[in-house]
Amino acid sequence: LGVLVQTLRKGVDRINHRLPRDADAKTITWAAGLPRILGIERPTKESFMFYKLVVGPPKGHRARGSSLKEIEATLIVDYLDGCFAKYQYHLRDETKTHLSNLITEALANSEDHTEHGGWWMAAYLRQGRDYGDVHLTLFNLGRSVADSLTAPTVSERIRNGCAPALEALRKTKSFRRGYTEECFWTLSALQPGVTSKPDDASSDLDRGTGFVRIIEAFSEIGSSSRAADP
Repeated sequence: LGVLVQTLRKGVDRINHRLPRDADAKTITWAAGLPRILGIERPTKESFMFYKLVVGPPKGHRARGSSLKEIEATLIVDYLDGCFAKYQYHLRDETKTHLSNLITEALANSEDHTEHGGWWMAAYLRQGRDYGDVHLTLFNLGRSVADSLTAPTVSERIRNGCAPALEALRKTKSFRRGYTEECFWTLSALQPGVTSKPDDASSDLDRGTGFVRIIEAFSEIGSSSRAADP
């Protein structure tokens, strides 16, 4: 919604708004930064630390996109370090470099897997008295992971390799509301060497591991003994 509003502002003179009445929904709306994009001042002070909404270049602007990905990955990691600093912690230099590389890779994947180009990145820290929670969003408008892996262009090696497990799950009626065929293909995409790109299907076994490294990295830096607190 923030992306939609920011895009509309370029060609629309006026955007009317009405904040949710529900207290939790209203807090989420403020936390996600939409009122900030609209220039609305909060009547009561809430402790948020926002990161700007970054818009990547459309597909076809690879030269610009390459440098922008690296710059924005460095800036967002500096922002995350600043969030930690609010609570007297800092990321180690090697951790910052690792995260920057992972985010650059994630943005590159967004460009690879979108037909319409462009990616977006946004973040905010919601500060509490003793600790806060950071929300970082990287997204693009394109096919889902499952749609990409079931496309006709995916290599036979990938399709044939996944077929026995898929058929076994269908026969045992293992697919339920919580675990669907879409979930199966998403999990398959996390396996080394599994890719929707036919050119890399037989030569690049590192394909499919970047997403896992990102999950592991953020799980590690986000782990806390307070995570189970109510």
